[in-house]
Amino acid sequence: MNPAWMTDFFAVTVKVTVLLAVAWVVTLALRRASASTRYIVWASALAGSAALPALALLLPTWRITGVPLSTLTFAASGPAAASRTHWPAFLFAVWCAGAALSLFRLVRSVAAVHALARSAQPAFQASPCGAPLLVSGAITTPMTWGFLHPVILLPAQAVDWPADRHHAVIDHELAHIVRRDWLWRIAAHAVCALYWFHPLVWLAAAALRDESERACDDRVLTGNFKASDYAAHLVEIARAARRGKLAHVAALPMIRPSDLEHRVAHILNGRCNRGHAGFLASAAAIATVALLVVPLAAMQAGSGKAYKIGDGVTAPSVVSKVEPEYTQEAKDAKIQGTVVLYVEIDENGKAAAEKVLRSLDSGLDRNAIDAVRQWKFKPGLRKGNPVRVAARIEVNFRLK
Repeated sequence: MNPAWMTDFFAVTVKVTVLLAVAWVVTLALRRASASTRYIVWASALAGSAALPALALLLPTWRITGVPLSTLTFAASGPAAASRTHWPAFLFAVWCAGAALSLFRLVRSVAAVHALARSAQPAFQASPCGAPLLVSGAITTPMTWGFLHPVILLPAQAVDWPADRHHAVIDHELAHIVRRDWLWRIAAHAVCALYWFHPLVWLAAAALRDESERACDDRVLTGNFKASDYAAHLVEIARAARRGKLAHVAALPMIRPSDLEHRVAHILNGRCNRGHAGFLASAAAIATVALLVVPLAAMQAGSGKAYKIGDGVTAPSVVSKVEPEYTQEAKDAKIQGTVVLYVEIDENGKAAAEKVLRSLDSGLDRNAIDAVRQWKFKPGLRKGNPVRVAARIEVNFRLK
């Protein structure tokens, strides 16, 4: 595992934190708006979090300038002679384990819900939307799952429900289907798997789930269903619900007992905005997140001004260095030449804001950056004080 990858991913994680923190502030400012509007904000923020790693690689960075830079040269002619730390590789293994565990839980849940639907029986009434309406004794709360062929699952006790409860439940589940909530919920779980270590990502996914349920409740209530009656039905369904072995990550359960109090408070609040987020509100939320994601992705880590060497600014000097490795592909192709890097050496003598100015080979380019990031420098000085210095480093690859 390349140390540079972990550094890049850490930088992306910091940007995700900024993005989700802004989304949190925006949703607080929109607390009087509809749940549907806040849902769009959270969905856009999570989509932006998923896109940030790719955009950070594809977009040009902001810190690269076109001014001539002083040149430091280091030649490499073979495999690295210095030992590399195993700590980044350990971190990568920990991240892989966490991501794999999260994805396994999601895939297992999809398979379990699929099996649950296959074993369910047709309901005692037809679905008003064409989606299969099934009854299963293995669940205790209504739920919806699926995107291309969505399914509504009802618990076995639904046969004893009064007609108005059936009507309320089906309206709620149909709202999930119309809004395509299942697809967004699965996407949110995938983002949580990518950033499984980040609590703010999990909180954002939970907020997305909560706003989704409130938005569906609002759709039921705008259909002239009395709020007190609907809240009473939710309470009765919650009383019958129990926590099973399957967490149903891949389904949209109508009620979670832990959410009941907030759901009922929202339903009975006559001052709530129950409108549906229109095109303009959705476009504004998406555009706002996009305008934040693009500069965040392009932004390089760094602090303060990077000085040119000269005019009173001394050049940094190498204290210790790690030789870059030749890739096997480059050896086989007998590739030789020079990789030119833009580097900013900070006040602590560490290389940052690396950028390839002249490429030789993608693998050799990355190995050159990996090596330079592990170098230790004596920082450049300006008026006797360490300063951030911009420099160009040439890494020469020569086969022996």
